[in-house]
Amino acid sequence: MTDLDTLVVRPANEARWEDLSAIFGTRGSGSRCWCQRYKLAAGESFGSVPAQSRAHRLRRQTDCDQPGSPDTSGLVGYLGDDPVG
Repeated sequence: MTDLDTLVVRPANEARWEDLSAIFGTRGSGSRCWCQRYKLAAGESFGSVPAQSRAHRLRRQTDCDQPGSPDTSGLVGYLGDDPVG
């Protein structure tokens, strides 16, 4: 087994925003949802919040690029240096 075969899971605040963005991609439902469907405020509809705004919300929730942050939401998995989930 090499380092490239080892899955490493880190809190999202220890991940780079570029890595998290790569996981969601540029096509498909992930690139539109950004894990926000069930986090909308009362009265908000999914279609009324643009994907870019949903991505911004996720970035705030995860506190990516802030390894010292006491608050984060989520985990990021890596195979070697590649973000995979």
